[in-house]
Amino acid sequence: MYIVLIFFCAFTYWFRSNAKAAFGIDLSPFEWWIYTSLLTTYASLHAWWYMRENYDVWKAGLIWQVILFSVEVSLNMYFFGANPRMMFALGLVFVGICVGLT
Repeated sequence: MYIVLIFFCAFTYWFRSNAKAAFGIDLSPFEWWIYTSLLTTYASLHAWWYMRENYDVWKAGLIWQVILFSVEVSLNMYFFGANPRMMFALGLVFVGICVGLT
């Protein structure tokens, strides 16, 4: 459940950042704040405190950042095309997961 909240936040952050380029949606910063701020704030705080209670701060932060980075790179590759540098960066992240979680 809490991992789903992190994925929801990552997708929302990516959508908010790339909505104009990918979908042609052009909203003001105030409108983005009205539409997405309450949901992402609640979801991210709820997920973070759950992860913080169950893992130490380093593992919780690592899991959080890996999910955010993986979602962002995956969506960028899907909507804007694959790039060898992105694939290399994603590979380094997964190596970092292996090293960080041991």
